[in-house]
Amino acid sequence: MTVRTTVQIDDAIMVRVRKIIPRRGFSQFVNEALLARADAIEQERLDREMIEGYVATRADREELAHDWKVVDGESWPG
Repeated sequence: MTVRTTVQIDDAIMVRVRKIIPRRGFSQFVNEALLARADAIEQERLDREMIEGYVATRADREELAHDWKVVDGESWPG
């Protein structure tokens, strides 16, 4: 499904785009550009959430590492 919409584009941007994209390819170009930018924004959000999660569970991981320190010193499995 497609949606027809109206957007305002700066003249300078449109001049650049018209030099490299044929008129009939403009919609595809806009779709691809919007998709790429949306993907980048979602990836940035996911990266931030993962960093926040790692930071929030740091104490838990340190405690777990301490608990396993005894086992790490053993030559197990023998």
